[in-house]
Amino acid sequence: RIRSYKAFCSGTPPYEGPKCNFQLPYSTASRWPLYKLLLHGSVTKCAPFVLCCGGLSVTASWITRNSVAIHDHLEVGFITVEAVTENLYAAAEVQEVLLPLASFILALYIKAKLNWFNTIITTAWQLQGKLADIALTVGCSAAPSNDRAVMAAKYRIYRYLNLAHYFLYHEVAVEYGEDTLDDLEVCNLITEEERCILSGVTRARHTVLVWLGSTLRQLALGERISSDVLSRTMEILREVRHFQDSVAHEIHRVTPISFAIMLQLMVDCVMLLTPPALAHSLASDREGTSVYLWPLLGSMVLAVFYQGGLRLITSLEYPFSSELDSLLPDWLLMRTERNCALLLSEKLPSEMTGVMLLRSCVVEEGKLHSDTLLRKLAQAESTNGEEFDLPGQVGLSSGKANER
Repeated sequence: RIRSYKAFCSGTPPYEGPKCNFQLPYSTASRWPLYKLLLHGSVTKCAPFVLCCGGLSVTASWITRNSVAIHDHLEVGFITVEAVTENLYAAAEVQEVLLPLASFILALYIKAKLNWFNTIITTAWQLQGKLADIALTVGCSAAPSNDRAVMAAKYRIYRYLNLAHYFLYHEVAVEYGEDTLDDLEVCNLITEEERCILSGVTRARHTVLVWLGSTLRQLALGERISSDVLSRTMEILREVRHFQDSVAHEIHRVTPISFAIMLQLMVDCVMLLTPPALAHSLASDREGTSVYLWPLLGSMVLAVFYQGGLRLITSLEYPFSSELDSLLPDWLLMRTERNCALLLSEKLPSEMTGVMLLRSCVVEEGKLHSDTLLRKLAQAESTNGEEFDLPGQVGLSSGKANER
């Protein structure tokens, strides 16, 4: 989408974005919508292991029922009814000991990963809120809106807020890896000079924050915002930097490798011991396919839950990938851009502009002297006659205004 200074000044809101949220929306009111997403989630990634467990279960049940015939045909000493039964019983005992331990550690690991995943979401929301705070503070303080120098500065702040937000997700999200600075220049988020500067920096998001702080300082030097507002916006700007670095650093936080290896090995062992354990527990002399079916289903169901839990952890380790559980930064970026644009370009009623407000206010005795009021009126009336800069220029007002 092409941004323009004219559209910003006219108050035209940017595109709202897709009709979704930061995450894929779903409802637990009905099972069917959830089951339709089953084939797109992390469960399907463990299908090979699940099928292997099912095949091993059928094999163990077949050997149990045909151990006598196998022994007579092959004349192998270790394949007897007693040997097969004792080995399956031993596997069942070991599986019974490992199953609670593996279940506890897996549940603990999933809980820790979900907490970490929710921390990423919370930090992203806080970053969006701080960007909107800067837009709201400048939009309320840098009035009136008919001052073209102020509008030029607001448009620059609008661009820098979006750039600071975008460069964070360009760093951590897979889908933005192929975007270039030329693409940003085409959509008018950066100028040619800014593109040349950003092409040689290490952290573009930090550079944009410096530009944003310099623009706010120019507004204060031009007496468009007060020093108190500048101090507050600088504090919010530091918080923006903190939340940016928090997201970027948290993305690369990993669980200790020894713990991950131990959990993976434990779950795999439990799942490989489950088929012989169920073949022993569900052994029967009856004829038919049901004697093979229930060990098969039991092994595969347990493998789906345990291996699916491991695959869930894997998908949560990359929150901004293309998985079903991944976050959707597109929505967050577009919603933040829309909010910042509306907060910075809101039109004020005529009685709330600088001159009309000063002329209509009641001056209480001892709080505002007449000479102070006259000086403020003169400054407000001279605003419309000052020169202004284009959005891409560095200066905010004319040299005459800066001398004042």
